[in-house]
Amino acid sequence: MKFSKKLLSCLLGASMLSGAVFADDFGFDDGGSGFGDSGDFSESSSSSSALSVNGEAVMEGRLYVDKRDSDGDRFKFADFPTDVFPMLRLGIDYTGAYTDFSAKIKLNKYSLGNYKQDILEEFTARVYVNSNLQLEAGKMKVVWGKGDKLHVLDNFNANDYTDYIIPDYIDRRIAEPMFRAVFSTESGFKLEGIYTPTMTPDRLATSGTWQPLATKTLSAAVTQAAATQLATLNATQAATAVAMANAATAAQAAAAKAQADPTPENKAAAAAAAEAAQAYTKAYGTAFASYMNYQTAALSLMSDSTSIYPDTFSFKYGQAGLRTTFTLGPIDLGASYYYGHYKQPTANLSVLADASNIDNIKKNLLHFDRVQIFGLEAAFILWRFNTRAEFAYNLTEDTAGDDPWVKNNSLAWVGGFDIDLPIHNVNLNVQEQGSYILKNDKIDSGDSLSAAYKKAGLKDCEYDAKGRYTNNKIVVALTDSWDHEKTKVDIKGIWGIERSDVIVMPKLSRNIFDGFDLSVSGLFIWCKDENSEFNGWEHNSFVTLGAKYQF
Repeated sequence: MKFSKKLLSCLLGASMLSGAVFADDFGFDDGGSGFGDSGDFSESSSSSSALSVNGEAVMEGRLYVDKRDSDGDRFKFADFPTDVFPMLRLGIDYTGAYTDFSAKIKLNKYSLGNYKQDILEEFTARVYVNSNLQLEAGKMKVVWGKGDKLHVLDNFNANDYTDYIIPDYIDRRIAEPMFRAVFSTESGFKLEGIYTPTMTPDRLATSGTWQPLATKTLSAAVTQAAATQLATLNATQAATAVAMANAATAAQAAAAKAQADPTPENKAAAAAAAEAAQAYTKAYGTAFASYMNYQTAALSLMSDSTSIYPDTFSFKYGQAGLRTTFTLGPIDLGASYYYGHYKQPTANLSVLADASNIDNIKKNLLHFDRVQIFGLEAAFILWRFNTRAEFAYNLTEDTAGDDPWVKNNSLAWVGGFDIDLPIHNVNLNVQEQGSYILKNDKIDSGDSLSAAYKKAGLKDCEYDAKGRYTNNKIVVALTDSWDHEKTKVDIKGIWGIERSDVIVMPKLSRNIFDGFDLSVSGLFIWCKDENSEFNGWEHNSFVTLGAKYQF
């Protein structure tokens, strides 16, 4: 059984990605807990009461302008696919003498569909024990790191990529049930600790426009492995059926002969033939049952891709971390420690080399690698540049780098600046985000794996055919506004240095009256070749018309 080379990099299950695009957070939100580009829309609701209610309603229509048919030919304009994204979000906030409470409810096609837990998007209950200590609990989004809209230290919340990287960073984050304690002093020193009893994995599209290519590839591999085993079992039961029929015919002939000529020899032969027929009948029953049971299990596996995911709602997938931030002269500094798991699974493809046991595939094909992350962060002003940086050392259980089914240790970083240019209200934000896999000389091309693995075409989960074990991207955002910020322009771009990917996301919005805005936006994707990181989405460029009302 052969597998495509595209399976040889870390295939990430029935809703996974190849490469590191979704390990990186390409967002341009302000990093807070607000809604959309304008931040927390509660500002639009003014009240002197301790209880306030706010919200926003959004309607967007999207037209995909580069879709192709199965032959690779571009659709005619009338056949361009469309999609709509209505959404209603409500926020409730209460402020007491020593307590705060906030909750956010989100209604869209995802929360009303497969992810009903998202209807209650967030809630936080907070108590101020004294002037230095506050305790929090709830379903929360907490951002760690000083990066501006990009992070390598923000690890507690998973990402929702069902609509790719189009939503703003904070809107892509999935709130996690957690407990948080924050101790701070008047001098600016802050120490916080977080614990979550469970872990939510990254959420990826399992079908449709934004389904990752690796999802389709691995699903095809699982299907192929199951189909091959099913064909083997079918051939076995078919051959056994023929043998059973032949044995039954022989038994009938021997019985007829013994009846016609009841000699001891003929009677013994008839008894032996009857016993053989019974044995073949039993063997056929076993073979047929094996075939039917495997068919049922295989169909169940292929119809429910989530069944191959480990259950992360258990104690062993709890997350914990500490972070301290402080100021040293003109520099804001921070250090952090995170203990948990990667939120995208790694595939142990060796399981597919023997697909005879569906339960083994379900239990052992995918796993979430344990990781400890040691982080440093800094932010400072250099002339007119607001500069920031994050650095992470990711420690896994494969410190030697020679386990083909566990991620190696790695380094990750993000650094950049933003500056107000002396041109109108233009702000330029430039950041570089990258990663480097350590001990990459130990990453196996498959030559030293067992003969069975090599026959199946298996390679180390992080193997890259071109030997690229760095992944660097330049992320740029250029914004401007006119007419007292009623008209805004926002152009965002991503360039993948090693793999030559380009994404451009322009947006023009206009405030019509009060909290009512209209916008036109789009996304353009360009890939150099099939080895590009965004190759699976290269024909997903689109334009969007949107309307938003905040109250």
